[in-house]
Amino acid sequence: MAKSVTAFLVFKIILHLIIFPIDVTLGIRLLAEKHWIWGILSLSWIALGYLTSLLAVTIGKFSTGDFMSCGKFFLLALKVHAESVGAFFHSGPQCVTQLAIFWSGIYGHDFEVYNNVGTAKWLFALLEILSPVLNYISLVSTGVKHNNEPGPAARKIYHGLSVVFTSLLRVFIFSVMYKIAPLISLIITTFLYLVAVTVFSACGEKWESVLLAYYALYLPCGHNNRQALKGGKLPFLSGLPEMERSRINHDRILSRVLKYFGLQLAFNWVLIAPLITFAEIWIFPSDIDVTLSPVIKSRIFVYCTGFTLTILSLVLYGLYFIQCRAARQAARTWTGLTPARSPLVATHQDP
Repeated sequence: MAKSVTAFLVFKIILHLIIFPIDVTLGIRLLAEKHWIWGILSLSWIALGYLTSLLAVTIGKFSTGDFMSCGKFFLLALKVHAESVGAFFHSGPQCVTQLAIFWSGIYGHDFEVYNNVGTAKWLFALLEILSPVLNYISLVSTGVKHNNEPGPAARKIYHGLSVVFTSLLRVFIFSVMYKIAPLISLIITTFLYLVAVTVFSACGEKWESVLLAYYALYLPCGHNNRQALKGGKLPFLSGLPEMERSRINHDRILSRVLKYFGLQLAFNWVLIAPLITFAEIWIFPSDIDVTLSPVIKSRIFVYCTGFTLTILSLVLYGLYFIQCRAARQAARTWTGLTPARSPLVATHQDP
């Protein structure tokens, strides 16, 4: 486990060492070209990622009473940023922003630019592609690692793909929404966030619901957070054989998967509504004076992208749920118990 964590941390550090100068360069260039809002946003997400990391370590420092040295403090902040915070507070918003800039027509180049290797225009065109791609890789890899999905291989694959396509769908829809109607989009996003907080709180996440709800705006998360049930932590499991704890654990996981992925499915379909509404009112009508890239003005592109990603996510959620249900059934078979013969299942259900 230590080796895998170390490998992931090294990967994320290298990735963010590449992302940082790219995003800074693009932000400064946008400001130089007087695209003030886009430039400020691009640089703000970088600052937000590091400031949030510093805040997280500060909270941990005072909650544990560990009055560490300044060197250790900043090293821990960089570690926290690389492992998780940078992905959700920098890379996620940056993906949305960079795509919105592209939809605005600011990142528009002739194909000849990409053939003139080594020129300044070629370099900036390359950075404009690398920024959303690398930030998206950071977001997805962190989401997969954060969920800590157990085996078998098929379950890991379906989970990983569900994270990939859900995050791609959300980034696409949010980028279109915030480009067209940022204030309305902020209201919709805030509503979804509050719904997610309510659901996670009702499922027993407590204060973690505040963070998980934000993560859930981008991808499926949280369903494995409490899967390690130990007799010493929960009194009703004290003295139970390990196999029985495992079986109850799978029951809880399946219940959480159904609730949390149901929330993700609801979000996917709810977000389709503003995508269609905004597109029909502000993108497709020819008499609307909005500067947009020709790509986003295509109904075929917008609707095919949105609905294809939504349907793929739905299918992958179903396949992942089937794998989780198979794991529960295997645990029941292994212990030789059924729900009717196990009073613990009746007396304890996941909230």
